[in-house]
Amino acid sequence: MDFVSCLHRLLQNLHRPDIWRLRQTVEQLDCTREWIAQLVTQPQPPMSYGRNVVLRSDRFEAIVIHLPPGTETPIHDHGSSIGCVRVVAGTLENRVFTLKPGDTEPVLSSTGRHLPGEYVVIGPGLIHAMCNAGEEPMISFHVYTPLENTKQYP
Repeated sequence: MDFVSCLHRLLQNLHRPDIWRLRQTVEQLDCTREWIAQLVTQPQPPMSYGRNVVLRSDRFEAIVIHLPPGTETPIHDHGSSIGCVRVVAGTLENRVFTLKPGDTEPVLSSTGRHLPGEYVVIGPGLIHAMCNAGEEPMISFHVYTPLENTKQYP
């Protein structure tokens, strides 16, 4: 069975999970670089990183992100969705921002570095950007639920 089939099977019985149940489910996957190699995409302009939606249903979205060295995602949130990210290769720098009432530009509040095999949970309303400050490609696997609109910030 391939990675996407395994993922679909695990998620089909997961109904309205909390953030920790979602993480437990993602932890059950054998999410190694070799297992998801065929799902990693190269950057396509205008994006400076690869983003491959490998599964999308009415309840879940699963994505493989490839950040080449020196690249980052835009500052964004995931609305009221929750998410779980597993670092597969490289080092993920997750920059968390806050937005004060009346402001339009988020302010950096913390930075976390995550290595292969580590997980990052994304709570509702979290504003963040993912960066690769390392010298090797960063590959990560993400699952989000429920599906909400992502907002990008200036």
